[in-house]
Amino acid sequence: MPGEILHIDIKKLAKIDGVGHRMHGDRRQAERFIRTSLEEWAYAQPYEHSSQRSYMLKHFLDFYNNHRHHHGINATPARRCEQRLGR
Repeated sequence: MPGEILHIDIKKLAKIDGVGHRMHGDRRQAERFIRTSLEEWAYAQPYEHSSQRSYMLKHFLDFYNNHRHHHGINATPARRCEQRLGR
């Protein structure tokens, strides 16, 4: 329903349609991810149904991990992992 409140249980997030996001780091990073996901995915637009929100989660996570520049690490998370692995 449009305007409904969304509760994100970060442990259950990985179980939504097989999409997941592993949290590494400290509580501040987890809280920042939750805040960003609420602003840029969950409440970025009104969804008619929860299934639409779940569908858009896949796209948000791809954007978040592979295309969105993160100022704290000066890269995307995917690129940062590649750097740490020496690729």
